[in-house]
Amino acid sequence: GIAVEEFNEQVFERINKVKAENKACNLAGTIFEGEISFSQCGEDNPLPVISFEKAAFSGEADFEGAAFSGQVNFKGVKFSEGACFREAAFSRRVNFNSAVFSGRADLAEAAFSGQTIFRDVKFSKEVCFSEATFSEGAYFTEAKFSERVNFSSVEFSGEAYFMEAAFS
Repeated sequence: GIAVEEFNEQVFERINKVKAENKACNLAGTIFEGEISFSQCGEDNPLPVISFEKAAFSGEADFEGAAFSGQVNFKGVKFSEGACFREAAFSRRVNFNSAVFSGRADLAEAAFSGQTIFRDVKFSKEVCFSEATFSEGAYFTEAKFSERVNFSSVEFSGEAYFMEAAFS
């Protein structure tokens, strides 16, 4: 197989290539075997429209401080270890529909400017949304929270939906 570092380099080469061509980046179904950090994709180097649909992150997925300039699709993604989106900035619609967070999920201080969908998401460990901001509708319909959840100082400017969400 290919070394994790080399694989991650190829991921960023692909992202940079599609950004240069002003296209969307399709990483749907990608299996990330080890840790990967998207922290270098901040405001001065934002991620393009990107799809991680049904991707699998086997190691830590670090999106701390990442900026997403277009729509983002995390539908059906599996995060086996921790997932960090602390201080991430989502400028458009983001879809986490049916995603599975098996490790801790940190979304503290994340800024969601577009519609945000966490429908039917499974959070198996602690999840933190403290000081996150949701500018448009936030949908947590049928989400399952198995451990401690922190929504302290969260700001919902649009409507927030928690129909049939389960907190156990």
